[in-house]
Amino acid sequence: MRMMTELDENEALVEQLFREHFALHIEKLPEGREKSSDFCAFDGTNRYLIELKTKYRNPEETSGRESQFQKGGTAIFSRSLERRSSVTKNISDAVAQIGSSDVGGEAFRIVFFLLRDFDADERWESILANLYGIESVVDWSDEGEARQCYYFNSSDNYRYRERLDATIIMIAESGKAVLCLNDHSPKYNIMSKSKLVYLFEDGVIDPIIMEETGDTWIVRGDIKRSSKASVIQYLREKYSLSERTMSVTMTYVSATTLVSDKRDT
Repeated sequence: MRMMTELDENEALVEQLFREHFALHIEKLPEGREKSSDFCAFDGTNRYLIELKTKYRNPEETSGRESQFQKGGTAIFSRSLERRSSVTKNISDAVAQIGSSDVGGEAFRIVFFLLRDFDADERWESILANLYGIESVVDWSDEGEARQCYYFNSSDNYRYRERLDATIIMIAESGKAVLCLNDHSPKYNIMSKSKLVYLFEDGVIDPIIMEETGDTWIVRGDIKRSSKASVIQYLREKYSLSERTMSVTMTYVSATTLVSDKRDT
């Protein structure tokens, strides 16, 4: 494959990550009549089809933030960290585009979220909540603990298990990135041993490993996710939690203050 089009700013960051940081071969796929993946990367053994989704804050919230600055010099932003239909729509569109791509062989299917704007950290957590159905669970007994619980809620990893093998989330400003494995994918066992996982080193989310190390709780099986009581009862039995165990939806809060730049001349 040959480079067919110029890369925009966002595409250039993806290309830089794979080519310069990971030293993998990556090509921008040509645009056709039907929408397809943005990139195909190759590590010498495996191919990775990558669809880029860039997340910006909507104009209304950006305008509201500017109004707060003008009124008091400080802007406060808060949002609950939970599953969002807009993220599911992005993932749905991305996996459809990946499904329309043909690179002449098997490939892992990856959605790449590139985050910009002031709320990148909140969007990071919200995407994780969508992918893994994450909810915070607390055992309020004297000896109790708190954990993030994966697949507590409905998840896009499960919904798109036949079409999505992993998701990359990256914050454009800092370059912070994480590779989120889909442990529901039929290709999970192969993907988890791929060179890309090795190259991400500690920046990998793998729920199976996290449960083994005691870093998270996981809901498996045919549990009705719409019934929190049923899910909590499942967790009590699986992890020997007390009757005082409950779920807690966390909230992201940030405050930004403008500081005047007064310099001596």
